Amino acid sequence: MKKAKLTNTRNFRARCATLNSRRADPATFYRAITLAFALLLASCSKPETNAPGANAAAPKSPSAAPVELARVEPDDLNERVSASGVFEANSELNISFKTGGLIRKVWVEAGQRVRAGTLLAELDLTELGAAQQASSENLRKAQRDFARAEQLYAAEVIAKAQLDDARTALQLATAGLRGSSFNADRGRIKAQFDGVVLRKFVESGEVVSAGQPVLSVAQQTGASIFRLALTDRDALRVNSGDLASVSFNALPEVEFRARVRSQIGGANPATGLFELELELAADPQLRRLSSGMSGRAQIELNSAANDAQNPGAGTRTGPRTGSNENQSNGTAPRPALAKVPALALINIAGERAQIYRFQAQPASTASARRLGKVQLVSIEISGPRNDGWVSVRNGLEIGEQIVTRGAAYLEDGQLVREANPEQRALDQLAALNSATAAPEGAP
Repeated sequence: MKKAKLTNTRNFRARCATLNSRRADPATFYRAITLAFALLLASCSKPETNAPGANAAAPKSPSAAPVELARVEPDDLNERVSASGVFEANSELNISFKTGGLIRKVWVEAGQRVRAGTLLAELDLTELGAAQQASSENLRKAQRDFARAEQLYAAEVIAKAQLDDARTALQLATAGLRGSSFNADRGRIKAQFDGVVLRKFVESGEVVSAGQPVLSVAQQTGASIFRLALTDRDALRVNSGDLASVSFNALPEVEFRARVRSQIGGANPATGLFELELELAADPQLRRLSSGMSGRAQIELNSAANDAQNPGAGTRTGPRTGSNENQSNGTAPRPALAKVPALALINIAGERAQIYRFQAQPASTASARRLGKVQLVSIEISGPRNDGWVSVRNGLEIGEQIVTRGAAYLEDGQLVREANPEQRALDQLAALNSATAAPEGAP
């Protein structure tokens, strides 16, 4: 019994000693925690990619900016000069009275159409009638005096000088009556032609002086005029007879044909511009316009010479804008023109602008051929057109590709890729076809 109890006591003490030895070694415990933390960090970190034998990732190339491209096309129009102006009737008169006086009545209003011979306005003829009556009485007296002088001279009672004086007085009285009658007749204004009253300057009951405008009347028949002003540079390029097209703000949907009627004269001292007249071709729509309405004209330079001498001379051909072409009419060579979309222009300053030319990179695949670099070039333009294009005198070759959309955000030499809407549609179609076409032997 005692022997069994002693054995159990020794076993219990051995187990306690073992537990105490484990608690007394903390290094083992910390070593296990450190190893677990290191394994956790290793599992979260990315694998080494530049280790020997590993596939190293290629350096990423700079991305190409997407842009839309367009081609430089030949301009099928003559070089043009554009200017603003106003519409006028061919014959526009400011009507006034020859003598001053009190206006009795103005019979018409502005905008009213009148016929030739229509009474437009008249003065109070009291004063003019009195002057005419006085001149008539002076004439009668002069006639009596001359008849008496003739009788006395025949009877040798008076000298010949007295007879001559009576004759002179008779002539003066006759002239005075003609003058007073003329003034009385000019106290009534009548229309000299069929036309329309443009402006009414005075009202009935006002007193006007001689020559003061009363009405402005435009002739209804005959050619109408578009009057404009040009700078000295454009004035030297326009010739009499050049063709033009005119559009008005009041009738934007109608374009009128016209021709340069007058030669360039002297400059206006107030503005320094040179005034020019265009004769509008007959058109029923002109009756809807009123004098003074504003519009804009496009004059085709040298179009008169092209029509008369060589109908084909106005057609521009040749690869380089600004190059000379030989014409058979003997005139000086003219530069060929191109046109580009107005959206492609940047840094516009007068007749100078800049544009990005697309230079494709040599490649074998179609997708790679749409990559390229842009080159910033300066060009000379000749003004905007009505179709969203701009005529270019020099700086580009016909057929070259230029950047339209996205040009404002590029830099010279930047890498770009073509991203036209139609090209994007073709790319999507090709990708769809390649995805749906299964390779041979595939399950």
